[in-house]
Amino acid sequence: MEKNKGRIALKTLIYAFVYSVCLYKNLTGIMTPVFAGATVVFLYLVLPELTEDKENGKLKIRKLIPYFVGIVLLGISIFMTADLFIIMCSYAGMILLAMSALIRFFCDEESWGVGRYAIAIAETCASPLVYIDRFFKDGSVIRKTLKPKKNKKLKYALIGIVCSMPFLIVVVGLLGSADVIFGNMVNSVLGQITISWDVAGFLLLTGIVMVYCYCLLYKLSVYGAGNGSYMKSKLEPVIGIAFTGMLTAVYLLFSVIQILSPFLGESMLPDGYSYANYAREGFFQLLFVAAFNLVVILVCNAIFAKHKALKIVLTVMCTCTYIMIASSAVRMFMYIETYDLTYLRLLVCFALLLIGILMMGVIISIYREKFKLMRYFIAVTSVLYILLAFAHPEYIIARYNLSVSGVEQYVDETGLDARYLSQFSSDAAPAINEYLEWHDAMPALAKLKFDRYFARIDSEYNQNKSVRGFNLSSYRGHLCAVKYTN
Repeated sequence: MEKNKGRIALKTLIYAFVYSVCLYKNLTGIMTPVFAGATVVFLYLVLPELTEDKENGKLKIRKLIPYFVGIVLLGISIFMTADLFIIMCSYAGMILLAMSALIRFFCDEESWGVGRYAIAIAETCASPLVYIDRFFKDGSVIRKTLKPKKNKKLKYALIGIVCSMPFLIVVVGLLGSADVIFGNMVNSVLGQITISWDVAGFLLLTGIVMVYCYCLLYKLSVYGAGNGSYMKSKLEPVIGIAFTGMLTAVYLLFSVIQILSPFLGESMLPDGYSYANYAREGFFQLLFVAAFNLVVILVCNAIFAKHKALKIVLTVMCTCTYIMIASSAVRMFMYIETYDLTYLRLLVCFALLLIGILMMGVIISIYREKFKLMRYFIAVTSVLYILLAFAHPEYIIARYNLSVSGVEQYVDETGLDARYLSQFSSDAAPAINEYLEWHDAMPALAKLKFDRYFARIDSEYNQNKSVRGFNLSSYRGHLCAVKYTN
Protein backbone atom coordinates (compact mmCIF):
# COMPACT_ATOMS: atom_id res chain seq x y z
CA MET A 1 0.00 0.00 0.00
CA GLU A 2 2.85 2.39 0.85
CA LYS A 3 4.64 1.76 -2.45
CA ASN A 4 1.59 1.98 -4.72
CA LYS A 5 -0.53 4.72 -3.14
CA GLY A 6 -0.58 6.80 -6.30
CA ARG A 7 -1.59 4.04 -8.69
CA ILE A 8 -4.18 2.72 -6.25
CA ALA A 9 -5.65 6.20 -5.78
CA LEU A 10 -5.80 6.76 -9.54
CA LYS A 11 -7.57 3.44 -10.16
CA THR A 12 -9.93 4.19 -7.28
CA LEU A 13 -10.73 7.61 -8.75
CA ILE A 14 -11.47 6.09 -12.17
CA TYR A 15 -13.69 3.43 -10.57
CA ALA A 16 -15.55 6.04 -8.51
CA PHE A 17 -16.16 8.09 -11.65
CA VAL A 18 -17.48 5.04 -13.55
CA TYR A 19 -19.61 4.15 -10.49
CA SER A 20 -21.25 7.60 -10.57
CA VAL A 21 -21.75 7.55 -14.33
CA CYS A 22 -23.51 4.19 -14.04
CA LEU A 23 -25.58 4.57 -10.89
CA TYR A 24 -26.19 8.27 -10.21
CA LYS A 25 -30.01 8.56 -10.28
CA ASN A 26 -30.06 5.32 -12.22
CA LEU A 27 -30.27 2.15 -10.13
CA THR A 28 -32.10 -0.14 -12.55
CA GLY A 29 -30.87 0.69 -16.05
CA ILE A 30 -28.56 -0.91 -18.56
CA MET A 31 -25.59 0.70 -16.80
CA THR A 32 -25.96 -1.68 -13.84
CA PRO A 33 -24.23 -4.59 -15.66
CA VAL A 34 -21.55 -2.06 -16.70
CA PHE A 35 -21.12 -1.11 -13.05
CA ALA A 36 -20.86 -4.79 -12.07
CA GLY A 37 -18.24 -5.38 -14.77
CA ALA A 38 -16.34 -2.25 -13.70
CA THR A 39 -16.30 -3.53 -10.12
CA VAL A 40 -14.80 -6.83 -11.24
CA VAL A 41 -12.19 -5.10 -13.43
CA PHE A 42 -11.30 -2.72 -10.59
CA LEU A 43 -10.75 -5.56 -8.13
CA TYR A 44 -8.80 -7.53 -10.72
CA LEU A 45 -6.45 -4.61 -11.40
CA VAL A 46 -6.03 -3.15 -7.92
CA LEU A 47 -5.70 -6.22 -5.69
CA PRO A 48 -2.32 -7.42 -7.09
CA GLU A 49 -0.96 -3.92 -6.36
CA LEU A 50 -1.59 -4.58 -2.66
CA THR A 51 0.59 -7.70 -2.45
CA GLU A 52 4.38 -7.84 -2.23
CA ASP A 53 4.47 -10.80 -4.62
CA LYS A 54 2.35 -9.83 -7.63
CA GLU A 55 2.53 -13.32 -9.12
CA ASN A 56 1.06 -14.73 -5.92
CA GLY A 57 -1.53 -11.96 -6.06
CA LYS A 58 -2.58 -13.05 -9.55
CA LEU A 59 -2.92 -16.64 -8.33
CA LYS A 60 -5.17 -15.42 -5.52
CA ILE A 61 -7.23 -13.45 -8.02
CA ARG A 62 -8.05 -16.63 -9.93
CA LYS A 63 -9.65 -18.05 -6.79
CA LEU A 64 -12.04 -15.09 -6.79
CA ILE A 65 -13.50 -15.84 -10.23
CA PRO A 66 -16.71 -17.43 -8.81
CA TYR A 67 -17.31 -14.26 -6.77
CA PHE A 68 -16.75 -12.10 -9.86
CA VAL A 69 -19.18 -14.21 -11.91
CA GLY A 70 -21.81 -13.83 -9.18
CA ILE A 71 -21.38 -10.04 -9.10
CA VAL A 72 -21.80 -9.76 -12.88
CA LEU A 73 -24.87 -12.05 -12.89
CA LEU A 74 -26.50 -9.99 -10.15
CA GLY A 75 -25.84 -6.83 -12.15
CA ILE A 76 -27.50 -8.38 -15.19
CA SER A 77 -30.46 -9.52 -13.10
CA ILE A 78 -31.09 -5.93 -11.95
CA PHE A 79 -31.16 -4.73 -15.56
CA MET A 80 -33.71 -7.44 -16.40
CA THR A 81 -36.21 -6.75 -13.61
CA ALA A 82 -38.34 -3.92 -12.24
CA ASP A 83 -39.12 -5.75 -8.98
CA LEU A 84 -37.94 -3.40 -6.20
CA PHE A 85 -37.41 -6.23 -3.68
CA ILE A 86 -35.22 -8.19 -6.11
CA ILE A 87 -33.30 -5.04 -7.06
CA MET A 88 -32.45 -4.19 -3.44
CA CYS A 89 -31.52 -7.79 -2.60
CA SER A 90 -29.32 -8.00 -5.70
CA TYR A 91 -27.41 -4.87 -4.73
CA ALA A 92 -26.97 -6.27 -1.21
CA GLY A 93 -25.76 -9.54 -2.75
CA MET A 94 -23.21 -7.70 -4.91
CA ILE A 95 -21.83 -5.93 -1.83
CA LEU A 96 -21.63 -9.16 0.19
CA LEU A 97 -19.92 -11.03 -2.66
CA ALA A 98 -17.41 -8.20 -3.10
CA MET A 99 -16.65 -8.14 0.63
CA SER A 100 -16.35 -11.94 0.71
CA ALA A 101 -13.91 -11.79 -2.21
CA LEU A 102 -11.79 -9.18 -0.42
CA ILE A 103 -11.74 -11.21 2.79
CA ARG A 104 -10.68 -14.34 0.92
CA PHE A 105 -7.92 -12.40 -0.85
CA PHE A 106 -6.45 -10.71 2.23
CA CYS A 107 -7.19 -13.18 5.03
CA ASP A 108 -6.51 -16.81 5.82
CA GLU A 109 -10.17 -17.60 6.41
CA GLU A 110 -10.18 -21.34 5.73
CA SER A 111 -10.40 -22.19 9.43
CA TRP A 112 -13.02 -19.54 10.23
CA GLY A 113 -16.46 -20.43 11.45
CA VAL A 114 -19.66 -18.88 10.16
CA GLY A 115 -19.90 -16.47 13.10
CA ARG A 116 -16.36 -15.13 12.69
CA TYR A 117 -16.89 -14.75 8.95
CA ALA A 118 -20.13 -12.80 9.45
CA ILE A 119 -18.45 -10.48 11.98
CA ALA A 120 -15.52 -9.96 9.58
CA ILE A 121 -17.87 -8.93 6.76
CA ALA A 122 -19.72 -6.46 9.01
CA GLU A 123 -16.41 -5.07 10.26
CA THR A 124 -15.08 -4.75 6.71
CA CYS A 125 -18.16 -2.86 5.51
CA ALA A 126 -17.90 -0.34 8.38
CA SER A 127 -14.08 -0.05 8.53
CA PRO A 128 -13.67 2.85 6.02
CA LEU A 129 -15.48 5.11 8.50
CA VAL A 130 -12.69 4.44 11.02
CA TYR A 131 -9.81 4.96 8.57
CA ILE A 132 -11.24 7.93 6.67
CA ASP A 133 -8.41 10.16 7.93
CA ARG A 134 -5.89 7.95 6.08
CA PHE A 135 -7.09 9.22 2.71
CA PHE A 136 -6.41 12.82 3.66
CA LYS A 137 -3.07 11.98 5.34
CA ASP A 138 -1.96 10.29 2.12
CA GLY A 139 -3.20 13.17 -0.02
CA SER A 140 0.16 14.93 -0.46
CA VAL A 141 1.94 11.65 -1.25
CA ILE A 142 -0.77 10.73 -3.76
CA ARG A 143 -0.49 14.09 -5.52
CA LYS A 144 3.27 13.74 -5.83
CA THR A 145 2.95 10.20 -7.18
CA LEU A 146 0.31 11.15 -9.71
CA LYS A 147 2.26 14.22 -10.85
CA PRO A 148 3.66 13.60 -14.36
CA LYS A 149 7.45 13.78 -14.24
CA LYS A 150 8.43 13.18 -17.83
CA ASN A 151 5.45 13.98 -20.02
CA LYS A 152 4.63 17.62 -19.29
CA LYS A 153 2.20 17.76 -22.22
CA LEU A 154 -0.02 15.21 -20.43
CA LYS A 155 0.01 17.43 -17.37
CA TYR A 156 -1.01 20.49 -19.39
CA ALA A 157 -3.70 18.49 -21.23
CA LEU A 158 -5.22 17.39 -17.90
CA ILE A 159 -5.18 20.99 -16.67
CA GLY A 160 -6.95 22.11 -19.83
CA ILE A 161 -9.61 19.41 -19.51
CA VAL A 162 -10.31 20.29 -15.87
CA CYS A 163 -10.52 24.00 -16.67
CA SER A 164 -12.92 23.36 -19.55
CA MET A 165 -15.45 21.39 -17.48
CA PRO A 166 -17.36 24.37 -15.95
CA PHE A 167 -17.57 26.08 -19.35
CA LEU A 168 -18.59 22.82 -21.02
CA ILE A 169 -21.44 22.41 -18.55
CA VAL A 170 -22.73 25.94 -19.18
CA VAL A 171 -22.40 25.62 -22.97
CA VAL A 172 -24.18 22.25 -23.14
CA GLY A 173 -26.97 23.61 -20.94
CA LEU A 174 -27.42 26.70 -23.15
CA LEU A 175 -27.32 24.74 -26.40
CA GLY A 176 -29.77 22.18 -25.00
CA SER A 177 -32.26 24.94 -24.23
CA ALA A 178 -31.63 26.62 -27.59
CA ASP A 179 -32.32 23.58 -29.76
CA VAL A 180 -34.99 21.00 -28.94
CA ILE A 181 -33.36 18.21 -30.97
CA PHE A 182 -29.97 18.69 -29.31
CA GLY A 183 -31.62 19.01 -25.89
CA ASN A 184 -33.58 15.79 -26.35
CA MET A 185 -30.43 14.00 -27.47
CA VAL A 186 -28.55 15.15 -24.36
CA ASN A 187 -31.46 14.15 -22.11
CA SER A 188 -31.79 10.75 -23.76
CA VAL A 189 -28.12 10.02 -23.08
CA LEU A 190 -27.87 11.48 -19.58
CA GLY A 191 -31.36 10.50 -18.40
CA GLN A 192 -32.28 12.18 -15.12
CA ILE A 193 -28.98 14.03 -14.74
CA THR A 194 -29.73 17.72 -15.19
CA ILE A 195 -26.70 19.60 -16.47
CA SER A 196 -27.26 22.73 -14.42
CA TRP A 197 -27.53 21.55 -10.82
CA ASP A 198 -26.88 17.79 -10.64
CA VAL A 199 -23.15 18.05 -11.31
CA ALA A 200 -22.49 18.82 -7.65
CA GLY A 201 -24.31 15.65 -6.57
CA PHE A 202 -22.49 13.61 -9.20
CA LEU A 203 -19.08 14.88 -8.02
CA LEU A 204 -20.03 14.39 -4.37
CA LEU A 205 -20.99 10.75 -5.05
CA THR A 206 -17.71 10.22 -6.92
CA GLY A 207 -15.74 11.63 -4.00
CA ILE A 208 -17.56 9.52 -1.42
CA VAL A 209 -17.02 6.31 -3.42
CA MET A 210 -13.34 7.11 -3.95
CA VAL A 211 -12.68 7.81 -0.26
CA TYR A 212 -14.65 4.73 0.83
CA CYS A 213 -12.84 2.36 -1.56
CA TYR A 214 -9.40 3.78 -0.79
CA CYS A 215 -9.91 3.49 2.99
CA LEU A 216 -11.35 -0.01 2.58
CA LEU A 217 -8.31 -1.20 0.62
CA TYR A 218 -5.98 0.46 3.13
CA LYS A 219 -7.64 -1.24 6.08
CA LEU A 220 -7.63 -4.70 4.50
CA SER A 221 -4.09 -4.52 3.12
CA VAL A 222 -2.60 -3.26 6.39
CA TYR A 223 -4.76 -4.82 9.10
CA GLY A 224 -6.71 -7.61 7.39
CA ALA A 225 -10.10 -8.59 8.81
CA GLY A 226 -11.51 -10.85 11.49
CA ASN A 227 -8.53 -10.33 13.80
CA GLY A 228 -10.51 -9.83 16.99
CA SER A 229 -10.37 -12.08 20.04
CA TYR A 230 -12.26 -15.31 19.54
CA MET A 231 -12.95 -18.26 21.78
CA LYS A 232 -9.89 -20.53 21.63
CA SER A 233 -10.91 -23.12 24.24
CA LYS A 234 -14.21 -24.91 23.64
CA LEU A 235 -16.87 -25.30 26.32
CA GLU A 236 -17.72 -28.55 28.08
CA PRO A 237 -19.76 -30.66 25.61
CA VAL A 238 -22.08 -31.96 28.36
CA ILE A 239 -23.65 -28.48 28.49
CA GLY A 240 -24.36 -28.66 24.79
CA ILE A 241 -25.70 -32.21 25.05
CA ALA A 242 -28.11 -31.22 27.82
CA PHE A 243 -29.21 -28.04 26.03
CA THR A 244 -29.79 -29.60 22.62
CA GLY A 245 -31.14 -32.81 24.17
CA MET A 246 -34.06 -30.98 25.75
CA LEU A 247 -34.93 -29.29 22.46
CA THR A 248 -34.49 -32.50 20.46
CA ALA A 249 -36.87 -34.43 22.76
CA VAL A 250 -39.62 -31.92 21.98
CA TYR A 251 -38.75 -32.00 18.27
CA LEU A 252 -38.95 -35.81 18.21
CA LEU A 253 -42.47 -35.76 19.65
CA PHE A 254 -43.49 -33.07 17.15
CA SER A 255 -41.93 -35.05 14.28
CA VAL A 256 -43.83 -38.20 15.22
CA ILE A 257 -47.08 -36.24 15.09
CA GLN A 258 -46.17 -34.81 11.67
CA ILE A 259 -45.46 -38.32 10.34
CA LEU A 260 -48.64 -39.88 11.77
CA SER A 261 -51.10 -37.03 11.08
CA PRO A 262 -51.63 -37.80 7.35
CA PHE A 263 -52.57 -41.40 8.24
CA LEU A 264 -54.67 -40.78 11.35
CA GLY A 265 -56.26 -37.64 9.91
CA GLU A 266 -59.12 -36.08 11.88
CA SER A 267 -59.08 -38.77 14.58
CA MET A 268 -56.20 -36.93 16.30
CA LEU A 269 -57.80 -33.48 16.06
CA PRO A 270 -60.01 -31.67 18.59
CA ASP A 271 -63.77 -31.66 18.02
CA GLY A 272 -64.93 -29.28 15.33
CA TYR A 273 -61.42 -28.95 13.86
CA SER A 274 -61.10 -30.17 10.28
CA TYR A 275 -57.93 -31.63 8.81
CA ALA A 276 -58.02 -28.99 6.07
CA ASN A 277 -57.86 -26.22 8.68
CA TYR A 278 -55.08 -28.09 10.50
CA ALA A 279 -52.98 -28.44 7.34
CA ARG A 280 -53.35 -24.80 6.34
CA GLU A 281 -51.78 -23.20 9.37
CA GLY A 282 -48.45 -23.13 11.16
CA PHE A 283 -46.08 -22.89 8.19
CA PHE A 284 -44.63 -19.55 9.32
CA GLN A 285 -43.97 -20.91 12.81
CA LEU A 286 -42.29 -24.01 11.38
CA LEU A 287 -40.14 -21.86 9.11
CA PHE A 288 -39.01 -19.80 12.10
CA VAL A 289 -38.19 -22.92 14.16
CA ALA A 290 -36.25 -24.42 11.23
CA ALA A 291 -34.17 -21.24 10.90
CA PHE A 292 -33.70 -21.17 14.68
CA ASN A 293 -32.47 -24.77 14.65
CA LEU A 294 -29.96 -23.94 11.93
CA VAL A 295 -28.48 -21.19 14.09
CA VAL A 296 -28.49 -23.36 17.25
CA ILE A 297 -26.69 -26.22 15.51
CA LEU A 298 -24.07 -23.85 14.07
CA VAL A 299 -23.44 -22.24 17.48
CA CYS A 300 -23.27 -25.54 19.35
CA ASN A 301 -20.93 -27.05 16.77
CA ALA A 302 -18.66 -24.00 17.09
CA ILE A 303 -18.47 -23.37 20.86
CA PHE A 304 -18.61 -26.86 22.38
CA ALA A 305 -15.77 -29.37 22.36
CA LYS A 306 -16.23 -32.34 20.06
CA HIS A 307 -18.09 -35.27 21.57
CA LYS A 308 -19.69 -38.30 19.95
CA ALA A 309 -22.95 -37.92 21.90
CA LEU A 310 -23.20 -34.23 20.93
CA LYS A 311 -22.75 -35.13 17.26
CA ILE A 312 -25.55 -37.68 17.51
CA VAL A 313 -27.93 -35.22 19.21
CA LEU A 314 -27.16 -32.53 16.63
CA THR A 315 -27.73 -35.02 13.82
CA VAL A 316 -31.12 -35.98 15.28
CA MET A 317 -31.97 -32.29 15.57
CA CYS A 318 -31.06 -31.84 11.89
CA THR A 319 -33.33 -34.76 10.98
CA CYS A 320 -36.21 -33.27 12.97
CA THR A 321 -35.59 -29.95 11.24
CA TYR A 322 -35.99 -31.65 7.86
CA ILE A 323 -39.31 -33.10 9.01
CA MET A 324 -40.41 -29.59 10.05
CA ILE A 325 -39.33 -28.21 6.67
CA ALA A 326 -41.29 -30.94 4.87
CA SER A 327 -44.35 -30.34 7.06
CA SER A 328 -44.20 -26.60 6.49
CA ALA A 329 -43.78 -27.10 2.73
CA VAL A 330 -46.78 -29.46 2.53
CA ARG A 331 -48.95 -27.04 4.51
CA MET A 332 -47.82 -24.12 2.35
CA PHE A 333 -48.53 -25.99 -0.91
CA MET A 334 -52.03 -26.87 0.33
CA TYR A 335 -52.60 -23.25 1.34
CA ILE A 336 -51.41 -21.97 -2.05
CA GLU A 337 -53.65 -24.49 -3.81
CA THR A 338 -56.66 -23.01 -2.01
CA TYR A 339 -55.80 -19.32 -1.70
CA ASP A 340 -53.41 -18.81 -4.65
CA LEU A 341 -49.80 -17.65 -4.61
CA THR A 342 -48.52 -14.41 -3.07
CA TYR A 343 -45.05 -12.87 -2.86
CA LEU A 344 -44.68 -13.79 0.81
CA ARG A 345 -45.75 -17.40 0.23
CA LEU A 346 -43.26 -17.71 -2.62
CA LEU A 347 -40.48 -16.35 -0.38
CA VAL A 348 -41.44 -18.88 2.32
CA CYS A 349 -41.05 -21.71 -0.21
CA PHE A 350 -37.67 -20.27 -1.26
CA ALA A 351 -36.54 -19.98 2.38
CA LEU A 352 -37.54 -23.59 3.11
CA LEU A 353 -35.55 -24.81 0.11
CA LEU A 354 -32.54 -22.69 1.10
CA ILE A 355 -32.56 -23.85 4.73
CA GLY A 356 -32.90 -27.47 3.63
CA ILE A 357 -29.83 -27.29 1.38
CA LEU A 358 -27.81 -25.30 3.93
CA MET A 359 -28.61 -27.94 6.55
CA MET A 360 -26.86 -30.55 4.37
CA GLY A 361 -23.63 -28.59 4.74
CA VAL A 362 -24.18 -28.30 8.49
CA ILE A 363 -24.54 -32.10 8.82
CA ILE A 364 -21.30 -32.59 6.86
CA SER A 365 -19.49 -30.05 9.06
CA ILE A 366 -20.55 -31.93 12.21
CA TYR A 367 -18.51 -34.95 11.12
CA ARG A 368 -15.83 -33.21 9.01
CA GLU A 369 -14.16 -30.33 10.85
CA LYS A 370 -12.19 -29.21 7.76
CA PHE A 371 -15.33 -28.77 5.66
CA LYS A 372 -15.45 -25.18 4.27
CA LEU A 373 -18.93 -24.46 5.60
CA MET A 374 -18.93 -20.71 4.97
CA ARG A 375 -17.88 -21.13 1.35
CA TYR A 376 -20.63 -23.72 0.99
CA PHE A 377 -23.14 -21.23 2.45
CA ILE A 378 -21.99 -18.46 0.09
CA ALA A 379 -22.12 -20.75 -2.97
CA VAL A 380 -25.56 -22.21 -2.20
CA THR A 381 -27.14 -18.88 -1.24
CA SER A 382 -25.68 -17.12 -4.29
CA VAL A 383 -26.75 -19.77 -6.78
CA LEU A 384 -30.29 -20.11 -5.42
CA TYR A 385 -30.82 -16.36 -5.16
CA ILE A 386 -29.48 -15.71 -8.68
CA LEU A 387 -31.90 -18.35 -10.01
CA LEU A 388 -34.75 -16.65 -8.12
CA ALA A 389 -33.77 -13.20 -9.44
CA PHE A 390 -33.67 -14.37 -13.06
CA ALA A 391 -36.95 -16.29 -12.64
CA HIS A 392 -38.81 -13.04 -11.81
CA PRO A 393 -41.03 -13.89 -8.79
CA GLU A 394 -43.81 -11.53 -9.84
CA TYR A 395 -44.04 -13.22 -13.25
CA ILE A 396 -44.26 -16.64 -11.56
CA ILE A 397 -46.99 -15.46 -9.19
CA ALA A 398 -49.06 -13.82 -11.94
CA ARG A 399 -48.72 -16.80 -14.28
CA TYR A 400 -49.70 -19.30 -11.57
CA ASN A 401 -52.66 -17.34 -10.22
CA LEU A 402 -54.05 -16.57 -13.67
CA SER A 403 -53.65 -20.16 -14.84
CA VAL A 404 -55.56 -21.66 -11.91
CA SER A 405 -58.26 -18.96 -11.64
CA GLY A 406 -61.40 -18.89 -13.70
CA VAL A 407 -62.69 -15.95 -15.71
CA GLU A 408 -65.43 -15.37 -13.18
CA GLN A 409 -62.87 -14.38 -10.55
CA TYR A 410 -62.19 -11.23 -12.56
CA VAL A 411 -65.74 -10.24 -13.24
CA ASP A 412 -67.16 -10.60 -9.75
CA GLU A 413 -67.80 -7.68 -7.42
CA THR A 414 -64.45 -7.83 -5.60
CA GLY A 415 -61.79 -8.69 -8.16
CA LEU A 416 -59.32 -9.04 -5.27
CA ASP A 417 -56.75 -11.12 -7.12
CA ALA A 418 -56.73 -8.80 -10.12
CA ARG A 419 -56.23 -5.91 -7.74
CA TYR A 420 -53.33 -7.71 -6.07
CA LEU A 421 -51.59 -8.46 -9.37
CA SER A 422 -52.07 -4.85 -10.47
CA GLN A 423 -49.69 -3.77 -7.69
CA PHE A 424 -46.81 -5.65 -9.32
CA SER A 425 -44.06 -4.17 -11.46
CA SER A 426 -43.67 -4.66 -15.20
CA ASP A 427 -42.21 -8.13 -14.52
CA ALA A 428 -45.78 -9.48 -14.36
CA ALA A 429 -46.95 -7.83 -17.59
CA PRO A 430 -46.04 -10.69 -19.99
CA ALA A 431 -47.94 -13.21 -17.85
CA ILE A 432 -51.03 -10.99 -17.67
CA ASN A 433 -50.90 -10.36 -21.40
CA GLU A 434 -50.55 -14.07 -22.16
CA TYR A 435 -53.61 -14.81 -20.04
CA LEU A 436 -55.71 -12.10 -21.67
CA GLU A 437 -54.72 -13.29 -25.14
CA TRP A 438 -55.58 -16.87 -24.19
CA HIS A 439 -59.02 -15.77 -23.04
CA ASP A 440 -59.69 -13.37 -25.90
CA ALA A 441 -63.41 -13.96 -25.50
CA MET A 442 -63.32 -12.68 -21.92
CA PRO A 443 -65.96 -10.08 -21.08
CA ALA A 444 -64.84 -6.46 -21.34
CA LEU A 445 -65.20 -6.00 -17.56
CA ALA A 446 -62.46 -8.59 -16.95
CA LYS A 447 -60.07 -6.70 -19.19
CA LEU A 448 -60.81 -3.39 -17.51
CA LYS A 449 -59.45 -4.80 -14.23
CA PHE A 450 -55.91 -4.25 -15.59
CA ASP A 451 -56.36 -0.85 -17.22
CA ARG A 452 -54.68 1.05 -14.41
CA TYR A 453 -51.88 -1.49 -14.17
CA PHE A 454 -50.85 -1.16 -17.82
CA ALA A 455 -51.28 2.62 -17.72
CA ARG A 456 -48.95 2.80 -14.70
CA ILE A 457 -46.14 0.65 -16.09
CA ASP A 458 -46.32 2.47 -19.43
CA SER A 459 -46.06 5.80 -17.60
CA GLU A 460 -43.06 4.55 -15.60
CA TYR A 461 -41.33 3.51 -18.81
CA ASN A 462 -41.88 6.91 -20.44
CA GLN A 463 -40.63 8.75 -17.36
CA ASN A 464 -37.34 6.82 -17.30
CA LYS A 465 -36.82 6.53 -21.04
CA SER A 466 -33.11 7.15 -21.69
CA VAL A 467 -29.99 5.29 -22.77
CA ARG A 468 -28.69 5.08 -19.19
CA GLY A 469 -32.06 4.19 -17.69
CA PHE A 470 -33.08 1.55 -20.22
CA ASN A 471 -34.44 -1.44 -18.31
CA LEU A 472 -35.39 -4.65 -20.12
CA SER A 473 -38.36 -5.47 -17.90
CA SER A 474 -39.74 -1.94 -18.18
CA TYR A 475 -39.38 -2.07 -21.97
CA ARG A 476 -41.18 -5.42 -22.15
CA GLY A 477 -43.92 -3.96 -19.94
CA HIS A 478 -44.25 -1.03 -22.35
CA LEU A 479 -44.67 -3.42 -25.29
CA CYS A 480 -47.31 -5.35 -23.34
CA ALA A 481 -49.13 -2.10 -22.52
CA VAL A 482 -49.16 -1.14 -26.20
CA LYS A 483 -50.52 -4.56 -27.13
CA TYR A 484 -53.12 -4.35 -24.33
CA THR A 485 -54.49 -0.98 -25.44
CA ASN A 486 -54.67 -2.13 -29.05
